Order: sequence, then structure tokens, then C-alpha cells
Amino acid sequence: MELILNNKSRSEAYFKFLFLFVLSVFLIVVAVYFDVRIPGKDIEIAKLASDSFLQQVNKQQGFTSATRKAKFLIDSMKRSDVYNALLDQEIAKQLDLIDGLEYQEGNIYASTNKEIFNALYDYWLLSKVSVESKGAVQQLEKLKNESRDWETRYNEAQGKLDVCRKSYEAGTINMPF
Repeated sequence: MELILNNKSRSEAYFKFLFLFVLSVFLIVVAVYFDVRIPGKDIEIAKLASDSFLQQVNKQQGFTSATRKAKFLIDSMKRSDVYNALLDQEIAKQLDLIDGLEYQEGNIYASTNKEIFNALYDYWLLSKVSVESKGAVQQLEKLKNESRDWETRYNEAQGKLDVCRKSYEAGTINMPF
């Protein structure tokens, strides 16, 4: 009888062991499944976010290079102190290129780039006015100098005319008319 009791307790222990072993293997398999499956979705989401970020970086690089080129051209225009229509046309092309870049609405880059574009556009207009006014200032100075020269000539001619009148009145000069 003792043999049967021992057999029963062994069987019971064996089934407990088997049940706990199967349960632990099942839990490990489920954990590994979810450990592989869920990060796979996270990785997919991260890849999409990364692709979106890389596209935005590429757009930003295009915006940055076009902005730098436009600013360089505007500074060149200011340094030359002479209005150049071809340079102005190239600046307008660069600004159109910058303004034509598309961004998602509500994106921080879109609002920042729009403000940068507006500031660059205003800088271009002010630089253009500055260059044009430098030419006007130089023209004004030239006209002032010519005016002074003509005024000096007028005063000299007026003085000579006064001397001729006094001489005529004194009878020392005979006028041909």
C-alpha cells in the first residue's frame, strides 16, 4: 500500500511540475511574442517619424541655402551702391524659390520660415531703396555743386555787367547798340 501512496504523490507532483512548466513556457512565449511584436510597431512608427523628420531637414536645408544665397545677393547689391536690374532679378528668383517651399500647416518650421522670409523680403526692399537713394544723394550733390558753380558764374557776370553799366554811364565805353 505504501507503494501506491508514493505513486499517487509522485503523479501529483509530476502533474504539478508539468502544469507549472507548461504555464511558464506559455508565459515566456507570450512575453517574447509581445516583446518582438510591440517594438516592431514602435519601430515602424519611429521609422515614419524619422522619414518625416529627414524630409523636413531636407526642406530646411533647401530653405537655408536659398536664404543664404538671397542674403549674399542683397548684400552684394548694397555693396555695389549702384542699382543692377540683373542682380535684382536674381534676388527676386531666390525669394520666389524660398516662398515656394511647401510646409505643413501648424508646423513650427513653417511659421518660423515665413517670418524669416518676410524679414528677408523687407531687407531686400529696404536695401533696394537704400541703393536707389544713394544714387539720388550723389545726383543731389552733383546738382548742388553745379548750382554753386552757376551761381558763382552768375555773380561774376552780374559784377562785370555792373562795371560795364557804370563805365557806360561815365562815358568811358561806347556800346555798339
